[in-house]
Amino acid sequence: MAQAAPWTGEPGPDGDIAQLLYTSGTSGRPKGCVHTHRGIALTAVYTAATVPLHRDERFLICMPVWHASPLNNWTMSTLLLGATVVLQREYDPRLMLETVQRERVTAVFGAPIALIAPVQTVADFAAFDLSSVRSWIYGVGPLDADTARRLMKAYGSEDFHQAYGMSEMGPAGASLSPAEQLEKAGVIGRGGMPGVDLRVVRLDGTDAGAGQTGEIWLRSDTRMVGYLDDEQATAEVSAGDWYRSGDLGRVDEDGFVTVVDRIKDVIITGGENRPAARLARPRPGTGVPAAVPAGEGRLGVPVAPRDLGARDRTALTLFASTCLPLVVAITTIGVDQKVLGRDQAAALVGAAMVSVLVLPLPAMRLRAGDGRKPVSWSSAESEAWWRAVW
Repeated sequence: MAQAAPWTGEPGPDGDIAQLLYTSGTSGRPKGCVHTHRGIALTAVYTAATVPLHRDERFLICMPVWHASPLNNWTMSTLLLGATVVLQREYDPRLMLETVQRERVTAVFGAPIALIAPVQTVADFAAFDLSSVRSWIYGVGPLDADTARRLMKAYGSEDFHQAYGMSEMGPAGASLSPAEQLEKAGVIGRGGMPGVDLRVVRLDGTDAGAGQTGEIWLRSDTRMVGYLDDEQATAEVSAGDWYRSGDLGRVDEDGFVTVVDRIKDVIITGGENRPAARLARPRPGTGVPAAVPAGEGRLGVPVAPRDLGARDRTALTLFASTCLPLVVAITTIGVDQKVLGRDQAAALVGAAMVSVLVLPLPAMRLRAGDGRKPVSWSSAESEAWWRAVW
């Protein structure tokens, strides 16, 4: 970039189309969000004002940069300030820690699992110097109070921020400050972030009060022009200047909003929106859904012990008892979810009493043809598996 010839063109009008950002957020069916230069620029401005970010920032982008938030919230806002963007080619728990330490990173953004995984999987986590970080920012899902407290202790910082938004909105939406992380754990914030109006609207069109639930509506200059070549879908999420998020929010006595459900069935796993109907589709030859939430911000990869032969079940029992810090047993998917310690889970697996065992990140599998040794998925294997699922 330093050797590139200077740009000599003229800036186009603010209302020109700058970006086509695909999302499956409202229905699980990919739709292209059409954004203007003005909308993207304002997303960066509002984001920088929310955290806030500074000119001396060294912001680590370790989440996929083609996602709305890493691109428009964090990369764009850092560049707007003339600060430094530190790019990590792909997310890896240890690599994230190494990059923060080596580059003296000051701000990090990730899905909750991106902050949880290093604590769970990097044995020498405490040896890394992470003192340069001023802001640990997460989005896509909330943190419960216990998890937030454990992360604050592990990272030696209380400077955790939550960002809530939609690709259709830039994304811009709401935020939860460090002072509110424990007292208001699980909520998205109170009102919108700078530049954004937020309402919780009941079925009768009135604003929800304390203890009431309604759909979260957002209004801002960052809103998309519409969905590409889909006027009907655009109309369905529009109410004048307002964007209808499809999220159902409950308002508490202090005006803070908690997302309690989706109007349409979309499951968020590992920072990705996955339509429930497709997740419930069994993988070939297994009768097991492709993926299910594993609790506490984890993405789970399911294995069905009852479908395994005795040899492989024994190997899986050993795997659960020796290789995992925590597993989740689900006897009825989506209904009866219980978090188990590894010894208890291993006993249940060995007795074939668990219908689905969800293995937390890092995703693990039994090596084909070798029931003795579990191995971590490589990035290529993980990508290939998800492509096969979809």
